[in-house]
Amino acid sequence: MRGSPIIQALILLCIFLPLGYLGKIYIQIDQKPTVSTTSEIPKNLAHDFVEAEIELTFSSPPVSYELKRLLPNSSSEISILKQSSEIENPSYEDVALPSHHMTTYLLDIVWYQEPSEGSRHFIQINISPTYGEPKSLSFTTHSKDLLETFEYSSSSPNELSSP
Repeated sequence: MRGSPIIQALILLCIFLPLGYLGKIYIQIDQKPTVSTTSEIPKNLAHDFVEAEIELTFSSPPVSYELKRLLPNSSSEISILKQSSEIENPSYEDVALPSHHMTTYLLDIVWYQEPSEGSRHFIQINISPTYGEPKSLSFTTHSKDLLETFEYSSSSPNELSSP
């Protein structure tokens, strides 16, 4: 045998120990994952957003309306649109919506009075993002209040089904 197996083993040990330590630091084995579940996402983590125009067409001008985005895995909500004076019909608003994320929205509308017997109040919402799929929704009610939820993503249906 050429050389001493003990000396070769010590040399290899001296080479691989620092390399193993550097590899451990590089892949961060000792650190906790930055985000382990969606409920632990830091509030300052910025998601991609897309600019969108929202058109709201009412059967008659309401007293007030509010559109809120519900945060995933929590009962918190963020107000996107809120109007309670001089509401135009139709009303146009520019907003920033999460891009390529299925998001739940809550729509809260109050009209001045109940609709007459046999009729309804209605609203039609058209969401037109700068890029992505537009969406049109309609809701009706027999009372002077409307509280509805809906889901929207700027992704096309094919993008949502891919893993």
